[in-house]
Amino acid sequence: MKSDRFKSPCLTVGVGSRLHPHAPRRHDGRRQIVRAAEDFYGAPWWDWIRYVDRQGVERYGRARVVILGTSSVAERVIVVERAVQATPVAGCPFSAYGCERLRWDMPPGADAPRVDAVQLKDVKSVLCVELDWVDWVRRHGLERMPASTPTTSEEYRARRMFVNAFVSA
Repeated sequence: MKSDRFKSPCLTVGVGSRLHPHAPRRHDGRRQIVRAAEDFYGAPWWDWIRYVDRQGVERYGRARVVILGTSSVAERVIVVERAVQATPVAGCPFSAYGCERLRWDMPPGADAPRVDAVQLKDVKSVLCVELDWVDWVRRHGLERMPASTPTTSEEYRARRMFVNAFVSA
């Protein structure tokens, strides 16, 4: 007997999804997984991704929600907080070795970054993105951590991150 569970018109939110079968695979041959969960085994997990938007422009962003369609991978959508390249800092060793510096893409007067709805098939890869700790310590000191710092619009605008060129999926 055939199951009708995939014929429901309902959408659900998942903690993640494997990338499209044609996306580049991990070095061990397995498909990459993009995760976006407020609570994944006791802690938030929001992966960074490289994707192509509706205009065909390659972008970076942090996955916030994975919406699972009714029956196929083609119906999966990821809601992404968009990031853009930030101004490089002179003498930065990370930039010298190919790491890309990012900042949140925020419209003037907004309190949060722009968001995109990205189909899973348009996700190119899962990235390793690190906080720019030199910038963080300069602004907040050695004893403050991101988890204990309120996420205000000013903090969103000031925060910088790096796409780590030394880590590949």
